Amino acid sequence: MSAEQVLDNVMRHAAEAQAADAPCADAAWQGAVSNNTALEELKVTVKTTEATFETASDNHALSLSWGIPALVVSFVILAAKQEQLFGAVPDLPITGLIWRVAILWTLPLTLAACLYFFIFHRQYVKAQAALDKARQDYLAERCATTEGRRQYLHEELFRLSNKVTFVFHGDQERLDKASERAALADKSLDDRDKPAELSAAQGYLNSLNELVTREEREQADENRWQKWAIAVMFLYVSLLIAAALLTNKTPGLLKAAAFGVPLSVILWGAAGSLAAILFRFYKEKEQGQIRFALEFRWLIARPIIGIIMGAVVYLALISGLVLISTSGGAPADPAV
Repeated sequence: MSAEQVLDNVMRHAAEAQAADAPCADAAWQGAVSNNTALEELKVTVKTTEATFETASDNHALSLSWGIPALVVSFVILAAKQEQLFGAVPDLPITGLIWRVAILWTLPLTLAACLYFFIFHRQYVKAQAALDKARQDYLAERCATTEGRRQYLHEELFRLSNKVTFVFHGDQERLDKASERAALADKSLDDRDKPAELSAAQGYLNSLNELVTREEREQADENRWQKWAIAVMFLYVSLLIAAALLTNKTPGLLKAAAFGVPLSVILWGAAGSLAAILFRFYKEKEQGQIRFALEFRWLIARPIIGIIMGAVVYLALISGLVLISTSGGAPADPAV
């Protein structure tokens, strides 16, 4: 029997067990639940904290998805307008381009960091802690009786089995392992004559929940790396655009050299590395899912490698021109 069939059977059995538990439960337990106002209040608290957490989570995600591009755009604008901004205060002793840009970038970076950590991140952490506490209180009250605990475990088995089908899509090895845990939990819950089997079922469900949680965490990390990769590529493009605008306004910067390599060569090496990054992501997207967590280091190193390789090729070319020209008479100008 395949893992998908096992999960289908477990989910069908869990749903039937939930329907059978309600009318067959102990009358005293049923009366306790119906009259247990504390349980109902805890249930309302859980729903309220869930809504609060969803709002805080959405705000947290929006602050990152919009804040990072906005911060990069502000960097580009400030770098392009640094002469006008510092020209309004000519008495400042700092005249270097790098120091001017660094000072201007410090202001929006500090503001963005304060807004993120003291507003959005703090609200997210606070809402998550409140939700965890509300759920723990509700479960403690819910599982106070044997039948209440059994029904809760059936609900958890149904919920986790349903999630396994989607979370482990495409990973047959983990899907088989998760379906095995679900089948063992279902078998333990069926044995009503042995209350100790509830603890065994709880253990299997905890193991299944750990598998699902780990996979969801990996997928969340992959989504986070994807956002960082997009932000880094956006930063590369923004820096190249800023450099193009700056060198177009002051062409003399292109003749400036670092370690004997003109700035124009460095910029073209960076542009070529960006093209290589975009082409690699395009080709890997055709072959399947991109693992951004594995590609992020390459994403950081590729522009540096491109700049270094461009500089090496330039120096090799210039050295060859010098040798050829010296054999013919007058040496070539290395700045050409």
